Amino acid sequence: MLNHIRVQLLDSKEADKDALISFIETLTVRKVDDKIVHQGARCMVDLCELVKKYYYSPLSGGSKLD
Repeated sequence: MLNHIRVQLLDSKEADKDALISFIETLTVRKVDDKIVHQGARCMVDLCELVKKYYYSPLSGGSKLD
């Protein structure tokens, strides 16, 4: 999602768009044809797979993530 926001900012007239783009680039990985073209210094990690594999709460009544 952040990479989509970055693309929108490239074409926007936001006064602080360069700062926002730089911030987004520190957090994201950008790929072209499955090849990494940019990787931020502090990339975010999608924890969904980790949660699906290792966490279960009986209160959840099951999972809709599978």
